[in-house]
Amino acid sequence: MRTQQSWTVPSLIADNLVRIRNLRRLTVRQLSERLGDIGAPMLPSGITNIEKGKRTVTAENLLEFAAALNASPADFLSAPDEGRVSIAPNMEDVGSAALRSWLAGTQPLSVPEGVEYENARKELLEAAPAWFRQSEERLHQTFRHPAVSKLSELQIHARAAILEEEGIEPGLLAATLRDRLEEVTAYVNLLADEVERRGNDA
Repeated sequence: MRTQQSWTVPSLIADNLVRIRNLRRLTVRQLSERLGDIGAPMLPSGITNIEKGKRTVTAENLLEFAAALNASPADFLSAPDEGRVSIAPNMEDVGSAALRSWLAGTQPLSVPEGVEYENARKELLEAAPAWFRQSEERLHQTFRHPAVSKLSELQIHARAAILEEEGIEPGLLAATLRDRLEEVTAYVNLLADEVERRGNDA
């Protein structure tokens, strides 16, 4: 399904190449020189053809542009204003934020009907190298700990207070902040006791 604010991958890379190059205040010739400096020579005309959608970008090109411009490869695949991206003709267009998470290997691109999210996430991680898979599992285990969960809730409410978000009654927000702080303190104290106990048992 296509929407008016949907980008194809080639057009997205081309638009973002222009955007990031201009952000770095580089001419096409200067970018060509940077690419040459890292051993990935490309003529200015080749860069221009990519920016105009007249030349296909390979995965190697994408990584080279990202390296030369000090940007993440994901930046070239992110739609403006959190727009949507077309990955394949028979797939629903994907939100830019979800696409970045998928590229980072932390979230499945989509979850088939009838499949639980956690199972789709585990399948995604199965394809990752062991070191990344272990790191993600440890991080996921950390987020399930009550101390971290309550700390995350406190962070959300603190952010709302700092940014003075509208629609939140100040008295209620203040009371919620104090309640969450008490909960976090209690869980952190329990966690500290647990750490001390581990040290004594060692």
